[in-house]
Amino acid sequence: EKKFDAILTTPPFGLLQRDVKYETLRIEVLDHLMALRALDCMKDNGKAAIIIGGHTRYDKKGRIQKGKNRFFFNYLFSRYNIVDIIPIDGHKLYSRQGTSFDTRLILVDGRKSKPQGAAPLKDEIRDKVVDSFEELFERVMRLTTPRKEITMSTIELEAQALALELE
Repeated sequence: EKKFDAILTTPPFGLLQRDVKYETLRIEVLDHLMALRALDCMKDNGKAAIIIGGHTRYDKKGRIQKGKNRFFFNYLFSRYNIVDIIPIDGHKLYSRQGTSFDTRLILVDGRKSKPQGAAPLKDEIRDKVVDSFEELFERVMRLTTPRKEITMSTIELEAQALALELE
């Protein structure tokens, strides 16, 4: 547990044959359970990208509709730093690969030190469905920080190689 710097998962979608108790939650959906189990393996300061099925629906007050999704997302937002949840139009992006199922991409940047908070209310801009690969790329890239490239001189590389040989 908690040994991976990054988690990437796209679990199968569907309902469980019977509910599963996960901490304070009763999980009914396979991709929710598998997402939580994957997050169990992430380091506290790790990052995750998780694809789950469907689009988020909201009630008249702008809250996630009552039920399994509200419980799941409130749990996530209370325990993890959720950077974004991107609704993806499955028909427009994936029909050439043989599916047209709508999905959500959940981007996580570490675990909270203590549980607090809940899923945010509906936001027209944030909850706009992404329907092109360019739009998806742009949205993800706006949220990520570029890696620092490390360049080494030839002599530094040779020194590292020699040190490894001596070990």
